[in-house]
Amino acid sequence: MSSQPRSAIVTGAANGIGRAIALHLANDGFHVAMCDISSQEATLKALQDEIEAKGQKTIAMVADVSVEKEVNDFVSAVVSEFGGLDVVREQFHDLVIKMNSIEERWLRMREWLSSLRSLTVSLLFS
Repeated sequence: MSSQPRSAIVTGAANGIGRAIALHLANDGFHVAMCDISSQEATLKALQDEIEAKGQKTIAMVADVSVEKEVNDFVSAVVSEFGGLDVVREQFHDLVIKMNSIEERWLRMREWLSSLRSLTVSLLFS
């Protein structure tokens, strides 16, 4: 087993369940890449500071997961910085409404998940 720290993406990380999961992953030793929408940027930065104060490496970016280019840019930055990706935790919220179907969302996700070392995906419909 590699001693290399594992890395995770958490979307919708600024508040609520996304925040709790980001903190939990950091406490478990993960490097954590977090994103949220622009209106949550200050809260996201505060979370980044909190996690980094515990000694964990983080990335915090503004990215709307309903905008493909923003997702691609975010994932590319994460893979470049962390050298790969182990866990993806995505919260859909109203994203399902913006897409034609869940199947379409999965097809798009599969395109940018090809760089994963291994994959655990947790979906929360709220």
